[in-house]
Amino acid sequence: MIETREVEPSEYGEVAAMMRELGLGCSREYLERRLPHGVVALKDGELVGFCGYIPVKIWVGDEERGAMQLGMLGMRPGNGTAIKKLIDSVLSRAGNGFIYANSTNAAGHRAWMKIGGFAEGPEFCARIQWTFSSPIGILARPRLKPIDPKSVAWRDFAARLKASNRGVMTARDPERWRELFGEALTIEHDGAIVGMAAIKRTMYRGILPRCEIMDIVAVCNDREVISKLVAKARRYAASVGSPILEFVGPPLLPHSRAAVANLFVYKENGTGIKTEDLARGWFFGPLDGDRVLEIEN
Repeated sequence: MIETREVEPSEYGEVAAMMRELGLGCSREYLERRLPHGVVALKDGELVGFCGYIPVKIWVGDEERGAMQLGMLGMRPGNGTAIKKLIDSVLSRAGNGFIYANSTNAAGHRAWMKIGGFAEGPEFCARIQWTFSSPIGILARPRLKPIDPKSVAWRDFAARLKASNRGVMTARDPERWRELFGEALTIEHDGAIVGMAAIKRTMYRGILPRCEIMDIVAVCNDREVISKLVAKARRYAASVGSPILEFVGPPLLPHSRAAVANLFVYKENGTGIKTEDLARGWFFGPLDGDRVLEIEN
């Protein structure tokens, strides 16, 4: 008999162990910190599946709406009938809000599309863009600006992003920025922040240092500001010894390679949001500030 219910805090250790068995490496502390909500599937009382989720806010134009971001989805082999019940249980918690997942879990995305009726995001979400770092950065590292949620500058920047938004994007919040990144590259004009890029240092296949653009936004989606942020990011990558800078999202970098799948899948769930809406303006994408909620390595 398959039972689904909300995960209990005491079960996160067992859930983390199961996820590691399935190749979705994570720790109990990671789940508790990043995925405070989730549903477990039990077969005769034994844990066989889990899906985490996070209630979030999105901006549709300058309107704020509720949405659900899906986290890790895992199911022990031999329990194929349980995954539909698990997915249905998670989706029932979404109400009438937009639902999306952005991660490199291709198997999970296939399940969301086949069972949950999800659609793929814009085509560029299926490619990882990359470029070489700038040798200029070896001489002088661009300065990272601490993200201070109490700062008028950061609060004003987030407010101006919302007011100028013309597409669909995850609501930006200085508190969340600080939690996820701590500091970021910025472009300022007359003392006001007009653009920011959050950079994460990782390793490619465990051997090659690389930097990833995890979030990059500008007031009015100003392409000149975005270009300056990319140039800064290239110099920063060089300054920390990374020969490569990567990004997934609207075309920014000159080279690309195929990703494991389209990294962004969604269910409009009666909201009327379509793929073309997601690609308009600076949409919320698989490598923006949310992706680190699913991917820690």
